[in-house]
Parts: sequence; C-alpha cells; structure tokens
Amino acid sequence: MSVTGRKYDVFISYVHRDTKALAQSIREILSRNNFTVFLDDIELITGDDLGRNIEESLNGSRYFIPLLSRFYTASKWCKLEIEHVLRLEQDYKEVSIIPIKFPEANIPLIIEDKKYFVVTNLDNNAENIVSEVHKRIAKDYKDRLFDWGCLKTTWEHYLEYPSSKNAFQVYLNLPTENHIKFNGQKNKKSTIDLIYGNLRMLENNIYAGERNAVRIAFKLLVISDGAFGEGLCVILGSLIRINPKLFLEELNNHPLKAIDIKTLIGNYGDIFVDKLKAQSLEKTRRIKALELVADEHLIQIRNECIKAFT
Repeated sequence: MSVTGRKYDVFISYVHRDTKALAQSIREILSRNNFTVFLDDIELITGDDLGRNIEESLNGSRYFIPLLSRFYTASKWCKLEIEHVLRLEQDYKEVSIIPIKFPEANIPLIIEDKKYFVVTNLDNNAENIVSEVHKRIAKDYKDRLFDWGCLKTTWEHYLEYPSSKNAFQVYLNLPTENHIKFNGQKNKKSTIDLIYGNLRMLENNIYAGERNAVRIAFKLLVISDGAFGEGLCVILGSLIRINPKLFLEELNNHPLKAIDIKTLIGNYGDIFVDKLKAQSLEKTRRIKALELVADEHLIQIRNECIKAFT
C-alpha cells in the first residue's frame, strides 16, 4: 500500500549514464519511508514493451521526479516521460512534478515554469532530495482545508500501530501555523488532548531514531503550548545526546516559529529541577554531541544550537 494511495507514490526519471547510482539511493531512502517508487532498471523486465510499461507506470504515479543532469535533455526516454506527465497534469491534474536540477544541466523548456530544487553536485545528495520531496508532499496536504477529525483518526491509527508509514500520515495531516485560523475547529480540543495524553508512544519512537516520529514532534510545536509544548521540548532536547545529526537535520527542515532554539534545547525536564550540577553536566554532554556533527549543510544550525547553550 502506497502513502498516497496510488500504485506508485514516486516515479524517478533519470539518465543511466550519470545519475543511476543517485536514483537508486533516492529509491532506497524513500522505500524505507514506506513510499512505493518506480525505477525503470528495477521495475521493468527484459523483453517488456518499455514504452507501454513506462506509460502505465506514469499513469499510476502521484509524483514525478526528473533528475535534471547534464545529459537529461538528450535522452529520448526522458523527453517522452516528461511529455506524458505534462499531458496527465493538463488533462487530469493527478500528478505533481518535482524537478531536481544539477550543475551544468539545462532545464527542458516545457517544464521551465516549474519550481525546481537545485543541488550542488551529484554526490551525497540523496537525503537532501528526499527531504525536498517530503516538503512538497506535505505542502500538498497543507493546501487542503484542515480537518481536525482526520488528524485524530490518523493519530489513533498511529497509536494502534506506530509504524513509519502511519507516522508519516500523522505528519502530513498536522496543521501548520496558517491552519490555526481555518474552520473545522469542532474537534480541535479533543484531538490535541488525545495527542498530548499519548506522547509516550511518540517519545519511544523518537529515541529509537524513527525520523517521521521526530518530524511529528517538530510539527506539533505549532499547535502546542504550556505543558504540551514543554513536554515536546524535553523529548526533542533529549534526542540531541542520542542522535544529534537526526535532531539537527529535522530542526533544519522545520524552522521554529512558536519558540526559539534556546527554549527548545534548554528544557531538561522535571528530573533536573533544582539540580544545577546535573543540568550543567547535561548541557555539556549535549554540546559535545552536537560538536560531533561535521556535515557541511548542518554546520550553521549546529553552531546556532551550541551558541544558544552559552
């Protein structure tokens, strides 16, 4: 079962000559997040009618990701894939295009009006691309009229079976700051109370390193306050020592609006109340954990966190 309810959540369009390894890495990461992905060297069997099979796969896909590398526009198959997707978009609006542009690559004229994501090189970009895909999908959900009842149902499903897939459904159905003023407020209080009353399940999965659970916690900060908000800060702050890279990656993907970084990382929880030496030791341990993260794209947010401790 796919995340979006289609045969394939994502169709990756690429040139074997220079982006095969990257396409495979993207597929692997998306698959771990319960997305179904079409990749032609895996899905197609030798002897198949390639044109027919690719067309059918495009028809059954919700998101189309062209990896616009140096040789992309010269590929006959890639050109046919884009043309078919544009016909689908024009006729049925059942597919969304998320172009990924690489250095020295030309953007096909027929999709130059699309919002594309730029990466600096072909190496080590799979995680960044997947993060962008998540953002685009989440935006699709955000643009709907918000339904607190739907969020309540997905949270109940998550409590019953806290899989990564169910966590991602909760994440997609959580409101952004802009949703707070939307109608459909009838179930708001009961839904928030249900989530707040069952944070232990989320906490357990966060400490286990489940990325979608971490994403839920960051997005919940938008609708939480008081003890609810403090509880989330304690959980996320504790993650720093367990998995500092995961913490920084998702903090980077979810800019704080309702609180500042110091509030997020400096709330140690009830067990540290009136224990100044223990607080100082915990702060030192969190700083040391952050200092171990050396990924270039996380340096700025890492330094902001370390500065917030001082």
